[in-house]
Amino acid sequence: MRYRNIKTGAVIDSPCPISGEFWTLYREPATEAQEAPKPVDTVDTVEEARGDDGVVTLSKMTVAALKAFAADCGIDLGGTNKKADIIEVIMASDAVEVE
Repeated sequence: MRYRNIKTGAVIDSPCPISGEFWTLYREPATEAQEAPKPVDTVDTVEEARGDDGVVTLSKMTVAALKAFAADCGIDLGGTNKKADIIEVIMASDAVEVE
C-alpha cells in the first residue's frame, strides 16, 4: 500500500497498514486522458452522425467510429490514426459520395 504524509508530502510504500494523524492512503493523480471528457459534439456511431437529410458528418464522429465506418466501406486507412487524416482518406476514396 502507498501512503502520503500530509505534513511533509513524502510518499512511501508499505506492506503493512500505517496509522497516525499525518498519514493517508495515497492515490495516483488522474492522468489527462482519464480526466478529459469526450467532446459534446462527437458521436460513437454512423447513425448518430447522420443528419435528417441522411448525410453523415464525419467531423462529428470519434476516431473509433471513423475507423469502423472506413472498415464498413472497405476503405484502407493504411495505419492512419489521427482524426483529420482518417477523414481525409475517407473523403479521397471512391467508396463514399462527397457533398
